[in-house]
Amino acid sequence: MIQLSKNKQFLLSLIIPVMILLGMTVKPLLTTFFGETIYLQTVPLDPRDLFYGDYVNLQFEIERLPVTLLDKELQSKLESNGHSFKDYKDTSVYIVLELNQKSGTHEAVIITEKKPSSSPYIKGIMSPYISYSDWNDQTSEEVVYIDIPVERYFLEENTGKQLEQDAREGRLIAEIKVKNGYPILQEVFLSARH
Repeated sequence: MIQLSKNKQFLLSLIIPVMILLGMTVKPLLTTFFGETIYLQTVPLDPRDLFYGDYVNLQFEIERLPVTLLDKELQSKLESNGHSFKDYKDTSVYIVLELNQKSGTHEAVIITEKKPSSSPYIKGIMSPYISYSDWNDQTSEEVVYIDIPVERYFLEENTGKQLEQDAREGRLIAEIKVKNGYPILQEVFLSARH
């Protein structure tokens, strides 16, 4: 066993935590500098939280998608499990995105468990329950909920009132950098169609 002097032990005990903290910044920094830029449409949401300061809580269209976008493998799991994913709780999925030229935003084209080899995609966690697009009409389209790790956009002090109102009305577009399914929120701005 190697014997270290007290000075070297002390120095090592300082360096290891710093290296761990620096290592935690690698993935976000790589995504910010080398990730592909995508734009996602937000949907209305009404958040309230006094402890986080000024921020806008965001929800995206791609977090609530029709079951028809599930790939064949996920469709068969859904059908074999009594029309739910309860046995597959917290399933990691990839939402493959494609640019809609008309709106200028990216939209989901397929949901899969297999990591895509191309196209921009975002990794998320799929809810185990299937819902209906209209809660009061069980003949409406079935939807699946997917949680993506981009939810809050922090703002300067006392600047969030109008942006919060726009977020509630679903009028915001989010600029997101994404690399290997990992998203980093860059900016939020008002949609041109509103």
